[in-house]
Amino acid sequence: MKNIEIVCTQETKDLMCRCILEFVEHNYPKGTADCGLAARESLLDCVNNINQQFNPDKNQTIINKRVKPFIKLAIQHHFNQLNSNTEPSQQNEMNILLDALNGEQR
Repeated sequence: MKNIEIVCTQETKDLMCRCILEFVEHNYPKGTADCGLAARESLLDCVNNINQQFNPDKNQTIINKRVKPFIKLAIQHHFNQLNSNTEPSQQNEMNILLDALNGEQR
């Protein structure tokens, strides 16, 4: 299993987890079919791992590389749900999350 280190603040990590949880509830609700259930469980495990692996001293956490595309979709989904005319502050938040996901620091 290939893991990726993500450098981010506690606040950014919490927002990323919230995006993933919202995405899961919207796309893979409880009682979903087998394939959806596997995706749901994988993403919920991802949130748990992000929280457990977070190191506040280094401001970093770890994700599994194979869920990275789903996390990107979750972030985009979150901000698309907020408003189709994303305000500059929201656009900045989204960019911070996507940059962190891509290994870039701000």
